[in-house]
Amino acid sequence: MFHRTARTLSLLELKTLAGYECCLAYERARQCNGRMPPPATPCAECLAAFGRRLNWRTGDAAALQAMRSLTAQWLVEQHISADLAARWALFYLNEKQRNRRNPSAAGRARFLITAVALLHEAGSKVTHPPDG
Repeated sequence: MFHRTARTLSLLELKTLAGYECCLAYERARQCNGRMPPPATPCAECLAAFGRRLNWRTGDAAALQAMRSLTAQWLVEQHISADLAARWALFYLNEKQRNRRNPSAAGRARFLITAVALLHEAGSKVTHPPDG
């Protein structure tokens, strides 16, 4: 069930978690209203497989619906870390700004910001799946 106490993270906190290179790419894209390069995905999967992994389907409403059942443990089981979610949150925040007609960007950004908050709050309280 959705962790109702997950706090909203600031843009500065997201940038810090995403790392220097991602932050630079985000700022460059924002300055010219350009597309930010998509960050890496877990297990080097394609973007469609990444979306299936997160179960957010198409459209803001679908992502917000999927967000309601997020838990830190589930995210870890899906190989989603706080820094990876922060990089993708910046990507979708940029997409939302760049292309306001994108039917999914706002919901996915919010989904990922919630994921970052849940993972950041849970810290070491989650059990990591074995490698392989």
